[in-house]
Formats: sequence, C-alpha cells, structure tokens
Amino acid sequence: MTRQFVRAVLCLGVLVVAVGCVGPNKMKRGLDQAANRRYHKSPLMSQALFPVSLLLNHIAVLGDMLIINPTYWWSDVFRGEGTLHYYEDVEETTGVPKPVSEGSE
Repeated sequence: MTRQFVRAVLCLGVLVVAVGCVGPNKMKRGLDQAANRRYHKSPLMSQALFPVSLLLNHIAVLGDMLIINPTYWWSDVFRGEGTLHYYEDVEETTGVPKPVSEGSE
C-alpha cells in the first residue's frame, strides 16, 4: 500500500510539473489581443463571433498548458526569471475620441 501511495504521489508530481499551468500563456493572450482589436474595430462582429472565440479560448488554454507553458517554464527556471507577454497597443481610429490629458486646456 505504501509503495502504491508513493508512486501515485510521484506520478501526480510529475504530471503537475509537466502540465505547466503557470507560464506566459502565449496562445490565450494572443487570442485575447486579437479579440480586443476585433472589438475595437467592430463591436457587432465581436459579439457575433463570441461563441467561436469562446471555443478557441478553451483550445488555446489547453495548448498553453500542454505545450507552451512547460517549455517556457523549464527555460525560465534555469534562467531565474519569468517570460513576459507584451501586448500590442490598439491603433486609434478617427471615430474614437482621444483621452483628455491633464493640463492640456
């Protein structure tokens, strides 16, 4: 019984480390960024594509957990710091008012 318990704990430990729930989540964040750009350009289209976006987000999270995050996690461990995901700024269109900066009157 004790050997089976130790094996089960070791297998669980290997799975937790191998699955890689932590990491830069590059696939998911890339989809978030695309959805943000799509919403900025067309809120109606963004709403219409929401079910597809939801399905793709679930697939992206799974891909991140199984492939992307473990790869980055192991390289980050040996390097001693985490990998960042840099978001791109959304380009402003003419229909969107610019934010008022302080003291610009």
